[in-house]
Amino acid sequence: MMKSKLSFKSLECIVKRKIIKYSNGKPIQNVKIMVAYSGGVDSSVLLNIIKQLSIEMGFFYCFAYINHKMTVNNDK
Repeated sequence: MMKSKLSFKSLECIVKRKIIKYSNGKPIQNVKIMVAYSGGVDSSVLLNIIKQLSIEMGFFYCFAYINHKMTVNNDK
């Protein structure tokens, strides 16, 4: 699998556009986002981006820990 290297700012712009797109014309301050967080690098970066954008844009977010059970030591 080929991984692309996007900068944090590029990822932030992509996420911001998605938030605006899926807000369906609702004021951003009324948007609520739930982030599924597994503790891995991908979800950690996403959570950080969402945190930064919530400060900038004024929406509410929360997160829930999700254990995908995809590693050997995942019984914790």
